[in-house]
Order: sequence, then C-alpha cells, then structure tokens
Amino acid sequence: LTLEQYKAALPYFESSSAINYNPYALDKIATLTFLQFGDSKKAVAYYETHIRLYGCGEYLCQRLATLYAKLSDVEGVISSYTRLYDEQKNDIIGKKLVDLYLLQKDYDRLGLFLEKSHIDDEMLFSIYKRQKAYLKAAKLALIIYQKSGDVRYAAQNAMLMFEFGNQKNPKLIDETITKLSRVVEQQRDALYLNY
Repeated sequence: LTLEQYKAALPYFESSSAINYNPYALDKIATLTFLQFGDSKKAVAYYETHIRLYGCGEYLCQRLATLYAKLSDVEGVISSYTRLYDEQKNDIIGKKLVDLYLLQKDYDRLGLFLEKSHIDDEMLFSIYKRQKAYLKAAKLALIIYQKSGDVRYAAQNAMLMFEFGNQKNPKLIDETITKLSRVVEQQRDALYLNY
C-alpha cells in the first residue's frame, strides 16, 4: 500500500482475511476495490458476504452504510443501519433510520420500525392517525399520557375511543366525559370543552 502497488497488495489482504477473521483487513480489501479499482459492486459484495458470514459489527456496518451513501443508495444505507440497530439497539442509529424513512416518505416501514423500537412514540401516534389506525392511535395516546403526563394525549385517547366506538353506548359516553373532564381541569381548550 505504501508503495501504491494496489494490485499487488490486494491478494495479500485477501489471504490475510481468509486466514484470520479481521474486519479491518476486509475493510482494506473493499476500500481498495472501490477507490483504486472503481468496482463498487465488488466492494459492496465483499462487505455483504462478510457480514452474512460473521455478523455486522459496528465498524463494518458503518463502513458499508458510508459506501452505500457514496453510491446514493438509500435502501442500502437503510439495510445497513437496520442490521446494526438489530444487533445493538442503539438509539442514535435508530434516529438515523427514522430520518432515512422520512427522507424516503416510507411511512409504512417507519411505522413498523417505531412499533418495534419505540424510539419516538409521538411520531408513531402521528403515523397511526395518518394511516387511519385510530384504535392503535387511541391506545398509544393513553400510553404516552401515562409516561409523560401530557394531557393532550389523554384527550386524544378519549376523543378517538369515542369517535370510533359505539357512540350510543352509555358506558363509552360516561368514560369519555370523565376523561375529558379531567383534561379540561388541567388545560381549558375549546376543542376539549366542546367535546
């Protein structure tokens, strides 16, 4: 490498990697393949094969995600970060995934990811409402309220349960009135008062 004899260096890195598992040697192979020989498909294949055999690991998944980003392959970046998140449950990686799904406007996959990770329940609540999954939204609103004490979510729970329940059921009417009465004691809002 120091002598810039890249074609001669590559087989040594390959045999080193074959003899002894080393993510850094594999990274050198993929980097040489991409930067010096311009073969992005082969570089990606090196990473992908290695990751399937030995697992992702933070270093290689980050490197693969970076390569996919250089290739403007957002799906590849998502795939790499998903593997990394599944292994480590790292919230920073999770937030990157959320941003990527938003960039793609892929609200269905974003919703599935948020259901699994619970990184941002307020965003998941919005997605449920967007998808017209009102019962899920109502249940999640109650959970958010219990965690945060934010009465807006208690109100959302009451209103959604009423709107999508049997509105002639006296028990549901009483529950809705009780819940909203508690809400307006803390936050006098015209919407809640009108309800």
